[in-house]
Amino acid sequence: MIHHGHGRRARGYTLLEVMVALVVFAIISVATGFAMSMALRNDARVRSRTDAAEEARSVLSVLIKDLRNAYASAGNSNSCFLATGGDDGEVLRLTTSNVRLRRPPTSDAAPEAPPPPQSDVGIVTYYLNHSEQTLYRTVTSEPSDDMATEPPGADLLSRRVMGLTLRLVSSDGSDRSEWSYEPATAATGAADTATAQGDTELPVMAEVMVELAGRAGATNTASAMVKIITPSPQERGQAPATAATPSTGTRKAAIGARAAKGLPAHPGAPGWRP
Repeated sequence: MIHHGHGRRARGYTLLEVMVALVVFAIISVATGFAMSMALRNDARVRSRTDAAEEARSVLSVLIKDLRNAYASAGNSNSCFLATGGDDGEVLRLTTSNVRLRRPPTSDAAPEAPPPPQSDVGIVTYYLNHSEQTLYRTVTSEPSDDMATEPPGADLLSRRVMGLTLRLVSSDGSDRSEWSYEPATAATGAADTATAQGDTELPVMAEVMVELAGRAGATNTASAMVKIITPSPQERGQAPATAATPSTGTRKAAIGARAAKGLPAHPGAPGWRP
């Protein structure tokens, strides 16, 4: 007798198994999406903090250069160092040798005029619009009392400045946030002495703090202490001092020392060597 075997039928998935698989797949998908979303959000947050920190350092570096090279000339009535101590409007105006003014373009009909006195010293003004969190910087050769929300010809330093704080240190060691130095203008137009009302010199040091807005209410702060190279008003015609330029006495001493050794005094002379 021959027995015929019956083959097994292929067993399919039940509805319950399909539903369990779909639930597990959904859970894995949600978890993966949540992890990727958190990673992207953290990356954006870190990138925002980095950008804000870089921007704060950039704004701070401009302020440091202007303050370090602040310069007052007793023979220039436009010399000034004015800090309001506020956080809106014009917060700082000073003359600084950090800038070099550009001469206006000339034409054939109008010959080029000679440069004005102290042409290598510009009047720099910082204007903070607290409501819009914007900080502008202007450079001019003449003071201007008409400062609009967006001063014409101004450079926009940042669009998220929440605060700009100055701590100005005087020669006697005291510090404050306000400063008022302007040469007195007599009836003859001379400006050889400092005004009796206000400061008679510039600060010797300045601490600057810049606060920038970040994401989700975060703030980024950068600060630095700056030593002002020339805090005392200089006589008429006296050039601004620089940290990298040796004094005349130092140069003369170096030339005399080389001459005593029989060496050429100036670079480019035959036989010159350092």
